[in-house]
Amino acid sequence: MPESSTLSSSNIVTGLVALGGLLYFLLAGWVRARRGLERWAAIGLILYAALAGVYEWAFAALRLTWFDARVVAPVTHVVLVALAVVFLQLNRTFLRHAGPGWGWWALGGAGLTGTVLLSFNLLQWPDPVPLGSVGAVARATLVLGATLAVWGVFFASAALITLLAYRRTPQPLHRNRIKYWLVVLGLTVAGDGLRLGGQEAVGGGLRALATGLLTYVLITHQLPDVRQSMRWINTQAIVTALTAVFFVVGYLLAALFLRELTGNAQWVAGIGLAILAGLLIWPFGVAARRLAQRLIPGAGYDPGESVHAYSLAISNILSLDHLAATVVRLIRADLGSGRGVLFLVDETPADGYSVFHLRPVTYPGGEAVEAGRLHADHALALRLRRERRPLTQYDIDLAREFKDAAPEERAWLTGLKMDVYVPILAKGEWLGLLALGPKTTRDRYFEGDLLLLNTLADQTAVALKNARLVEDLVRLNDELKSLSTSLERANRQLLELDKLKSSFIGAISHELRTPFVNLGFSVQLLERHGMENWSPPQREQLAELSGGIKSARQWVDNLIAFATLLSKQGELRRARLDFAEVVTGAVDALRFMAERKGLTLETNVTGDLPPLEGDHERLGEAVHHLLQNAIKFTEQGQVTAACWATDSAVTFEVKDTGLGVPPERLPELWKTFEQMADPLKRGQEGLGLGLALVKYVVAAHGGEVWAHSTLGAGSTFGFYIPFAPPKPPMDHAVAELRAA
Repeated sequence: MPESSTLSSSNIVTGLVALGGLLYFLLAGWVRARRGLERWAAIGLILYAALAGVYEWAFAALRLTWFDARVVAPVTHVVLVALAVVFLQLNRTFLRHAGPGWGWWALGGAGLTGTVLLSFNLLQWPDPVPLGSVGAVARATLVLGATLAVWGVFFASAALITLLAYRRTPQPLHRNRIKYWLVVLGLTVAGDGLRLGGQEAVGGGLRALATGLLTYVLITHQLPDVRQSMRWINTQAIVTALTAVFFVVGYLLAALFLRELTGNAQWVAGIGLAILAGLLIWPFGVAARRLAQRLIPGAGYDPGESVHAYSLAISNILSLDHLAATVVRLIRADLGSGRGVLFLVDETPADGYSVFHLRPVTYPGGEAVEAGRLHADHALALRLRRERRPLTQYDIDLAREFKDAAPEERAWLTGLKMDVYVPILAKGEWLGLLALGPKTTRDRYFEGDLLLLNTLADQTAVALKNARLVEDLVRLNDELKSLSTSLERANRQLLELDKLKSSFIGAISHELRTPFVNLGFSVQLLERHGMENWSPPQREQLAELSGGIKSARQWVDNLIAFATLLSKQGELRRARLDFAEVVTGAVDALRFMAERKGLTLETNVTGDLPPLEGDHERLGEAVHHLLQNAIKFTEQGQVTAACWATDSAVTFEVKDTGLGVPPERLPELWKTFEQMADPLKRGQEGLGLGLALVKYVVAAHGGEVWAHSTLGAGSTFGFYIPFAPPKPPMDHAVAELRAA
């Protein structure tokens, strides 16, 4: 009976081992068919499951004695080492180590090669194997020891790498994930150790549990929080213990009390005690749970109170640095965040796409971090803008949607060493980003924390928008002040230059006027009293000299007029006048000049012109300059002076049949010291002040000037003067002249 029982138990264990091998192969096939798992993780998991299946079947074969143990036993040794090598590579993949790890593969290959040589006795070592002066050891013992040594090196390396990663990782979600891997590592080592120690059923079960947990950790993104689970278990244990104590104490007290009673009194007292226990159990349970939560602290804030206090604190803040300091301080106080930074988000176009620039708001005592940028069409910016909910660094590192995130964006966010990023949006506009570091308690940001942060971000949006508007206004004000200062400086320089120019022109012109008057008087005396004794060539030279002196005097007179106007001494002397007389007088004065060049000078005054209020002398100068320019630059044909009135203004224009002016030069003609034609093609040159003076006089009367010209067909220059013009200050007229 005992033998059959033992045989039956052995067969059951063997069947379970074989079934376990089959399940491992099914697991490998399931991973192979599953999509979405990272490539190297999938390859490693398939290989690991297949090797585990081979390992289980090799053990089953040993138990059934169907195969030669001298062949099967070495297989178990080799597969055990291969499992350790693959597990180490899975460990590196899980921890996201860069590179393929060729050094570890090389070390694994060396370990496997040594295991194969020893297990299959390819070196032809004797049994027992002599060890010199130490003696000899059985070859099977030596092979097992070498196998365990290689296996131990790889699992010890995996454990060391995992523990170092856990210690260096600040993010709680990453640490939580590594905790699961440490459990996988511990179960695997315990399972292999028990199996090699003869506890095949227990060891195989632990390895199967470890492999299942390993698969779950690799394929699952959001893992249950270990700390929260342990907190819940501990809380339930404390509540259960306190409740048990309550019931035990109550039961003992009730037993002592009821023992003194008999008959119906005992029944009545028992019912009363039961009712009392029922009434007390609920408040006692609540008190026990509160006590447990106090002993095992969790969230230390009330969401409603936090939102209310936060809203009151930031509602009237208009300074960005003050707002950032207040936001970070309040959130750190409620959630226990170790660090915090508020970023401002600005969208700018760049070569057909948009880029979000994130610049940190600095304040005294705040943390200094680097600014960054996110492409508007990339996954990270799209997630923050569209879903409007917090994004954790854990998601950025491991979620599939960010697998192809731009390396520079991922590197910037990783370099910040933050744990959660909360977008701040208002009416679809992305205004800011709140970045928070890990909690000081090393807890993760739970779902309630993220919901609270989302609410606080909505509260922050209005305050941030107002603060940004104030910042923009302050910046614009500073820029305007800077521009105003620059304009004032430039204006002072221009005034100084104008003053210097007018002083120079005035001084030169007054100094030249007297000599030209004397020269003109001398020439007039010669023309009147000495011409009879002169030869014709001498008379011609005297006539040219007289014309040159007259032109020079006219230049000096123009300079004096220009300097007078610039110095604000040329105030208009307004009176009612007949503009037709002004035109007729100017035409009569220039008729001789036109006849000398063989030109026809015509006057065309349409209808009766109403009286005009203006300065007779200044308007006469304006008409004179336009007529003189037309005659000067017309070689043949005619010059026509036309004048007519409308309901609101009188218009004057001069048409000539000269060569014309290039259209691009017309706006320049009204500027000071500009010439009407190319000086290389002109016989006489002026100072270019005539048209500038015309523009000033017309502007002082409230009118405007114009010019039209066609090359080869002549030009038209004119102006209009309103009958009732406004009286602009002299400064405005002088400004018009300077602009000209």
